[in-house]
Amino acid sequence: MGSGTPSRIALIPERARKQLEGWLYDPATTQLEATDRLNGLLRQLGIEEPVSRHSVGRYARRIERAGKRMREARELARICAETAGVEDVSNQAKMGIELLHQMLFDATALVGEEEADQENVDDRIERMKSLALILRRVVGAAKLDADHAAAIRREAAEEALRAAEAGTGADGRLHLDRLRADVQRIFGVSAQ
Repeated sequence: MGSGTPSRIALIPERARKQLEGWLYDPATTQLEATDRLNGLLRQLGIEEPVSRHSVGRYARRIERAGKRMREARELARICAETAGVEDVSNQAKMGIELLHQMLFDATALVGEEEADQENVDDRIERMKSLALILRRVVGAAKLDADHAAAIRREAAEEALRAAEAGTGADGRLHLDRLRADVQRIFGVSAQ
């Protein structure tokens, strides 16, 4: 791969490569079976030059490493969200984390590709830096929003408690009509 020539797998049609990946992900299919199936598919597509089992093995190791990096990145994103104190990360933050994770994966894969040039790699790194900054701000805003919502709920609960205490009659019992009126006033909903 370091010689600057594309791998044999990189030269086959994308449809065949996707099918190979499916076979490699299937635990019931061995690499030898995947190689045989791939060469059969290539023959059907009019490509006579077979792919060696060594090429398939190298490709399998490469996609396994890529999968491992993706799993690690996903776990790291989860830990970062938890560390930031956001229990329920907003959908925007989740999408941002996934997008950043995918960009990191793509950049890592690009560095290993033969056709990667420094300008392309540098461009991706700059985009990832920008996305990471935006993501940090979105997660921070989500945390502030969650904290604010919790404070509002806490304040509403305290006000409801004060209203309930004020609605208690001389007999020490809570009067239902007073409670309904307080629920309507505090929460804006009718308590039937």
